[in-house]
Amino acid sequence: MKNLLITGGSGGIGQGIVKKFIEEGYFVYVLDTDTVSSKALIETFGKDKCRVDNVSVIDAKALTDYAKSLGENFELNCLITCAGRALNDEWKPFEEQSLETVKNSIELNLIGHINVIHTFLPALKRAKGDKSILLISSINAESCFGLPSYSASKSGLYGFVNSTVKEFGACGIRINSLSPGTIITTATSAEPKNFASLLKGTALGRFATVKNVADTAFAICDTIDGITGQNIVVDAGQSKCH
Repeated sequence: MKNLLITGGSGGIGQGIVKKFIEEGYFVYVLDTDTVSSKALIETFGKDKCRVDNVSVIDAKALTDYAKSLGENFELNCLITCAGRALNDEWKPFEEQSLETVKNSIELNLIGHINVIHTFLPALKRAKGDKSILLISSINAESCFGLPSYSASKSGLYGFVNSTVKEFGACGIRINSLSPGTIITTATSAEPKNFASLLKGTALGRFATVKNVADTAFAICDTIDGITGQNIVVDAGQSKCH
């Protein structure tokens, strides 16, 4: 059985990815700080299909301790970094945001991803066959949707992919990013967005879905093993028509 480790697996997109990989026969390790949603994951899929732990991606020591708990022979076939969000204060005009907000957003949405990859790279190296890292970015890195700190973080993920593709490739590890557009989930529905206006800015007249993202994530990580160093956009044409 292949192993996937995903951060942010209890969120809307994360749950979709967890479901897809379990359906395809993976055992899924989920790291998330949302204990309520994490409990629901276990109730839905069972402990024989996934393991869920409360670990923050910005806590380097907690990540290291968790990795040690898996054992020195633990092998990881796929790593997906999905944890992150725009912070509440980021919806204010940029000049009204504190530098603490900027720092916290970059720590969560960029450094957190890098922390996770740094921690679990040895487990990826130990696995045989095709191995893959996928960073969940956003079309905020592609076009003008505001949220400067969040968007800068998501753009930074592209830079990380581009700068590591050769080094990781030498170890048989592929690395890519996936940039969803507006995806309707419980969390995004509560955000202060003009959804009617955003919908008009899609090429297909609809938003991309959680299933669209999950299916694409699985294809990039498992089915199509010739892709590395790329960013795949799943947005129903939103970033092209905005």
